[in-house]
Amino acid sequence: MTPTDDVYGRLGSRPRSLSLSALFAVALAALWPFSALAAEDEPELESLDIVSVRADGYPEIELVVNAPQRDIGDDVPASAFTLTEDGAVRDSEVQRLSSDDLEVALIIDTSGSMQGAPLDAAREAALEFVSAMPPVVEISVVEFSTQATLLSGFTTDRDETTEALSGLSAGGWTAMYDAIDVVLDAFDDRGSERRSIVLLTDGGDNRSQATLDGNVSRLGPGEEILHIIELITTERPVPRERFGRDDPGIDEVDLQALQALVDAADQGFVASPEDLDAISSVYEEIAESLVNQYELTYTSEAYDDTQLLVRIDHEGVVLEGTVGIDLPPDPAADASDAAPVESPSEPAEEAEEEPEPSEVALSETTQERWDWLPGADRPWVLPSMFAVVVGGFVFTVFFIVRTLRGY
Repeated sequence: MTPTDDVYGRLGSRPRSLSLSALFAVALAALWPFSALAAEDEPELESLDIVSVRADGYPEIELVVNAPQRDIGDDVPASAFTLTEDGAVRDSEVQRLSSDDLEVALIIDTSGSMQGAPLDAAREAALEFVSAMPPVVEISVVEFSTQATLLSGFTTDRDETTEALSGLSAGGWTAMYDAIDVVLDAFDDRGSERRSIVLLTDGGDNRSQATLDGNVSRLGPGEEILHIIELITTERPVPRERFGRDDPGIDEVDLQALQALVDAADQGFVASPEDLDAISSVYEEIAESLVNQYELTYTSEAYDDTQLLVRIDHEGVVLEGTVGIDLPPDPAADASDAAPVESPSEPAEEAEEEPEPSEVALSETTQERWDWLPGADRPWVLPSMFAVVVGGFVFTVFFIVRTLRGY
């Protein structure tokens, strides 16, 4: 090949490589919309709220989850649910909880600090909540200021409930614990199965005859669903630095008390809307969660500390929630860990103590052999005589050797 041919060969190969690069770029451009479409089709994982877990009928376990309507829609089929126990998939029965046996108590703070815009916003949000609930749900209204008052008993009559809410007015102190007692008494009288309390307050209790400890002892785990809306108003100038806000409102001790109430019920939450306009959103979230609850029942095969995961995959939406539960210990492990029981044995006979060497008596044969020696009946005589003989022999040998060297 001549230099010219080499130049042309290299020049000729460059356009060909450019053509291949161009084709590759065109192919990527053609595939890009499909890859973007595939990325869009990938469902986004959202959080699933596991409301409660009951293991008192172990190995039968019951879970209740919230599937908000805005996220997952209505009537989610059982096939959309997957339950895993410590990573192993378990068969479960899924049913949507009916609203027929749901009863909701609305407790609203009407103390003096709620005057004006706070109470107006609370009233409007509560009315929207009532409208969002199914007609079969019975609702009651309790207000509290200096004392707690039942304004409307449990009823499906929405006009009665609306009238009770519309007539709210603010003034007085804050008897919140008394209001909770009033509602719990009403629940007990009716024998309610699904009990929900939605409480709105802007301050800690300062008037009740009832106590926080008394409320906590009455709120049974798994019996009541307690949602508390902690409303921030400008009437109580208490700094909130520890909670990341400078707004006046409920102080630290008050917030701890509210959380203690929710923890006692073991279902629900404490919500803190940042402004009055956000109250409606919190009430809406609570309403959707109450009417879109599903119960999962399965037979456990686990012991001790166990992790449960519930996944809902429905119409392009995926929700996942996890919870840890403490189950009974493994009986097989307990049996293997138990120490074997030794059978009683005969007590060992005590070994006779061996006498000291100095106390060892001569055997009869040895004694007879040396009877002719004076003092042979004494144990120390023979060793002493042996030592004298050996010593004399060594001295004699030493003396002879030294004498011979002298010559």
